[in-house]
Amino acid sequence: MIDRNKVEQAVRLLLEGMGEDPSREGLIDTPERVARMYEELYSGMDEHPGMYLEKTFRAENNDLIVEKDLKEALESGKVAGAAVDVVSEEPVREDNPLMTAPNMIITPHIAWASRESRKRLMDIAVDNLKSFLQGRPQNVVSVLRQETV
Repeated sequence: MIDRNKVEQAVRLLLEGMGEDPSREGLIDTPERVARMYEELYSGMDEHPGMYLEKTFRAENNDLIVEKDLKEALESGKVAGAAVDVVSEEPVREDNPLMTAPNMIITPHIAWASRESRKRLMDIAVDNLKSFLQGRPQNVVSVLRQETV
């Protein structure tokens, strides 16, 4: 539905219209990011209007969704699909109602782990290691101090 190339071109024109150089550092990826955002935003336009539900809360918040009710809503079509990153009892039991619910996705606590997040995490780790090896530790959480006797 979305023509990413046209959206990217439009964003480049908009940046130029604001006096910006779309090829400068900090903006070079902006047209692609905006196009992906619109693609995601409008991706469900042609889908069934049933509700999609995503739960990315910690397990101690298990009262937010009654799992058997969610399964019934999925089976009846009141809810078109659901994705959860946690369930009420972990590790998830075979008799959990969501295990057999249609259009259900259960992820193993990786909702935060988008490709971009993992890449950023690895970039930070590499930068930290390089700095440490050069004698310039960065992002230090704690420092061990040796007491002199």
